[in-house]
Amino acid sequence: MEFAKYVASLRKKKGMSQKELADILGFTPQGISRFESLDSAFDLSLVPLLCKTLDCSLNDLYTRADDPKYVSFPFDVNLLAQNVRDMRIKKGLSQATLASAVGITERSLRAYERGDANPSYQVTEKIVVELGVDIDYLFVMHLDAIPQATPTKRRRPFALAYAGVGLAVVIGLSIGLPIALQARNRVLNEPSSSNKSVSDSSSPTESSSEPSNSQPTLSASADMHDASIELTYFVKD
Repeated sequence: MEFAKYVASLRKKKGMSQKELADILGFTPQGISRFESLDSAFDLSLVPLLCKTLDCSLNDLYTRADDPKYVSFPFDVNLLAQNVRDMRIKKGLSQATLASAVGITERSLRAYERGDANPSYQVTEKIVVELGVDIDYLFVMHLDAIPQATPTKRRRPFALAYAGVGLAVVIGLSIGLPIALQARNRVLNEPSSSNKSVSDSSSPTESSSEPSNSQPTLSASADMHDASIELTYFVKD
């Protein structure tokens, strides 16, 4: 049922004439007649007085309740502008998208969100549908907008630092690894020459004439071999 038709049915249910309702709301009888005939919009600021006169709540008007009952409710029109803007942002809707869905111009919606003008009650109902909120909340409390995301550029210094560390590691490995491998190869090649000297020194002639010289040579060779093994393990680790 249309809002205007619902108002007319509540007026008739209370036994009121169009003139009586017009006098209370500050309209002319012709103005009420045009409104009930869907030829004019209803002023949003008059909604609390309309509800009190027809014994219904704001939610009753919105849901077209069959058994309405008046309940006093806070009604701050100034909250409407802020809530419409914040909830539109939270829903990810542009002004052009919401205005098109509601059936108004984008310029009108901008005026509503700035608080320069108020929409009619009929337009307010359409906005409520598109934003998916309870109509009571638009005039009662501030509905917070979605938190703003942290700008991406604030994270850039950390990303550059991580990239610099990674580049330094790669360069260090590319330079240090070949040097370590060369050192390893030199150490591994040294035991073969020392072993040869050991075998030469242990010949029968030299061993019989200078038995004391063979032991130090063997000891030095063993120490070098142990050192090469330790260095080999160090390079591998």
